[in-house]
Amino acid sequence: MLPFREWIARLAGMFRRGRTSRRFEDEVRLHREFLVEGYLRDGLSRAEADAAASRELGCISARREEYLDRSGVPVLQNLLTDARFGMRLLRRSAGFATVAVLTIAIGIGGATAMFTLLYNVLLKPLEYPNPERLAVIWGHLRPAGSLSATSMPNYMDLRKANQSFENLAACARRTVNVTSPGFAEALTGSEVSDNFFATIGTPPPIGRTLSAADENAAVVVLAHDVWLQRFGGSTDALGRAIVLDGKPHTVIGVMPRYWSLPTTVQLWTNFGSKARNGDRRSDQLVLIGRLRSGVTVGQAGAEMDGLTAALEKAHPDDNAGRGARVLLWHDDLVKRARAPLVMLFAAVGVLLLIACVNIANMLLARAAVRRREMLVRASLGATGGRLAAQMFIESLLLAVMGGVLGVGTAAAGLKGFQTWAPARCLGPTILS
Repeated sequence: MLPFREWIARLAGMFRRGRTSRRFEDEVRLHREFLVEGYLRDGLSRAEADAAASRELGCISARREEYLDRSGVPVLQNLLTDARFGMRLLRRSAGFATVAVLTIAIGIGGATAMFTLLYNVLLKPLEYPNPERLAVIWGHLRPAGSLSATSMPNYMDLRKANQSFENLAACARRTVNVTSPGFAEALTGSEVSDNFFATIGTPPPIGRTLSAADENAAVVVLAHDVWLQRFGGSTDALGRAIVLDGKPHTVIGVMPRYWSLPTTVQLWTNFGSKARNGDRRSDQLVLIGRLRSGVTVGQAGAEMDGLTAALEKAHPDDNAGRGARVLLWHDDLVKRARAPLVMLFAAVGVLLLIACVNIANMLLARAAVRRREMLVRASLGATGGRLAAQMFIESLLLAVMGGVLGVGTAAAGLKGFQTWAPARCLGPTILS
């Protein structure tokens, strides 16, 4: 086992190999001159002195490579030598190298891009506090089994009676006409219950969110891009008015960038007088709940079944055939994308396998063409291990170049997808 200092000296010697070789040659040449001068003083002729010096120095010159190896790390030096030789061979076979690198890049790039999408959409947790406890509660229409929204009276009854959720919030999308400040346009808004933001658990970076005290107040929470467009990103926007459907609303908060729950929402207001809507057939609300610690989705679903059965019994004319279905929010968001993404990932995996098979066939064909070269190198003393190492290094160079290009291709593809797809639909999950 070499001492640590000697390892450091050998590693440093790898980068001074040329200088070490020149120093060795200078020492041998100087020693030869001393020997020749000594033989000349002994009465030998110049030719005889040169011959005698050559015989004496023959064994020293033969040990040049051993001396250089002892001043470096032979294994790493061989790898660097093989890498330089492999790069020269690939430059000489530019067509083969180009096709091989592009084939690897296409396979790796496609697989990397698809796995990134698969991970960010299906596997990566939602970027909210304790996302595994967020659930969506849908109305369940029997016997068809279709899912529906919920009415305000049913929501209020479920919110008061349930024991499975810390918070049970409601929201309803609507189109809002904004006329001031700035230009007029229609934005996607959402009316939410007073506990909506507390249920999600994401605090606003600027201002505050809606609370129970705002039930009858004309206040609004803005999405990040609406804040930038309408108020230039100024914190002075808090307390200023924005006109929604002809009615001024006071800005009380701004949500983080890409935060747009439910999907693609650009501003949030309270229900106001609609919170007192008594029509049980007006199904407009989506319910989002945060499960209590230790409560499972199955337990919450069983409780909701019991509560909706009680509501059906109490209001048979309005709630006949109505139940409830509880789903984890992440599962509900990705249920439509799961099958297509898995199929695409499987297809890209097959593409990567085909690319690997094609590269293997190309390398085998190239090895057959280089058989004469290998025989010549073996006859000159190259061992089987050295020949195998050379072939491995060449394959590794192709893999590294193809991998780097493939990762770049995947990054460009994802960037293009983000540009093509609506940023708000993707959200921070895909964009991160």
